[in-house]
Amino acid sequence: MKRTISTEAAAHVAHLRNLGFTPANAPSSCGGANPFVALGLCPQAQWTEVRQAFIARLRQFPPDRHPEEFVQIVDAYDTLKRHFRDEAIALAAADCAAALPTAKRRRAGEAGVASPGAVNGAGQVGVGGFHFAPSPRGVIALDMTGVAHVSSGGSLVAPGAGRGAGVA
Repeated sequence: MKRTISTEAAAHVAHLRNLGFTPANAPSSCGGANPFVALGLCPQAQWTEVRQAFIARLRQFPPDRHPEEFVQIVDAYDTLKRHFRDEAIALAAADCAAALPTAKRRRAGEAGVASPGAVNGAGQVGVGGFHFAPSPRGVIALDMTGVAHVSSGGSLVAPGAGRGAGVA
């Protein structure tokens, strides 16, 4: 796991809690003070300002001398980190949804000719006015004796019948 300031601080908080420390005030993640206020920021602060305030507050309130404030600061930072991450994910999802094409495929016209780039009812793809039908693929099946049979357009063709002599 990558060692960062926030993971080190979270480890200190876990250590304090293992020693039996419980904060007198409810942390911001449990409905306590506003996390922006705990870090000394205005509610319109950006992520870079949150990070800078977090580091400054950690230096101002070390865990060995100010455990109450330290726990509040780390909890406020974790709450804001989740908030900004969720906000970034929602923004990315909205951008992704906006980038998706909204046009539907067109059906073939009355004459059976699709517009360029469209797929008609027969599964033919049109590119630049030319239409290409996908090549049919046969299915090879073995019978109980081990003889291979190749399907052609939905019907089975016995070996040697219609495809040359020998097993296909």
